[in-house]
Amino acid sequence: MELQTKVNIDIEGGVIDYNSKIFMVGSCFSTNIGKQLSSRKFDVLYNPLGTIYNPISIANTLSILRSNEQITEQDLFFKNEQWGHFSFNTEFSSENKTGALFAMNKAVESGRRHLQNSNIIIITLGTSYCYRYKLSGDIVSNCHKLKSDSFIRELLSVDDIINSLSAILDDEFYRAKRVIFTVSPIRHLKDGLIENSISKAHLLVAISKLKAQNKNVDYFPAYEIFIDELRDYRFYGVDMVHPSEAGVEYIWERFSKHLINEKTQGQMKRVEGVMRDFNHRVKFPESESHKKFVEKCLLKANVLEKELKVVDFSYEKEKFL
Repeated sequence: MELQTKVNIDIEGGVIDYNSKIFMVGSCFSTNIGKQLSSRKFDVLYNPLGTIYNPISIANTLSILRSNEQITEQDLFFKNEQWGHFSFNTEFSSENKTGALFAMNKAVESGRRHLQNSNIIIITLGTSYCYRYKLSGDIVSNCHKLKSDSFIRELLSVDDIINSLSAILDDEFYRAKRVIFTVSPIRHLKDGLIENSISKAHLLVAISKLKAQNKNVDYFPAYEIFIDELRDYRFYGVDMVHPSEAGVEYIWERFSKHLINEKTQGQMKRVEGVMRDFNHRVKFPESESHKKFVEKCLLKANVLEKELKVVDFSYEKEKFL
């Protein structure tokens, strides 16, 4: 008896291996899957400027990373004794203007370099709702806890979404890369359940049209997998908004089994084994058995490094020893 409706993944499988350079941007799904890839030593960078939810802010972030311009004092605002930027997460804000600019430009440079070298870009759209700052008229990535009357809340139309992302995809730079869209399964309950459904619908229709217009664009159905295959509130966290750890793990399994090629999945299992060894808690570090365990672990790590060439366990080795 079939007790689950499986969502079909209409995307070419096996496109990721250890030589892939992956750039991820957007909602929390990008961070969740990015962490899964990073912990298995894939070459991935996710949300270098912070988590972003609406399509226009995502397009703006990609534009910042593609330009050669630096963030300057004129780009910052000063509120609540903090220097901040509406395109960056609050973690970049600081009481020290020079420190804020340094952190922001360092993140931009890192993101710019990784985006330039990437061959796979994964973009996760979270919501069609956005906030426009009244003083500048610009749509922001983060409201930085400013007073709500400083912003105008708007629902982006399907055309708004298509136009903002087409401006990015039409660039020859992106046409040479594999672009995979996803829609975040996170429910934006503050918008309202009906409004959240409308918001997600706008995103899905826009992605469908973008996919039809661009041969290098695909769609991974994270949203559909979550709401259809995981029809249970236990797959949400206590806030009933974000996926639980089990929910994230399930989406990761579906993602990795389809998008990571078969040979690389075997290599990934070996990397996972080495990482488990490195994270093993030691009770008796001076014992002979532990010394043998360390030798065995380092040997496995060295063999994998030589075999895969792009995998580096230097950081783990230093901590381990």
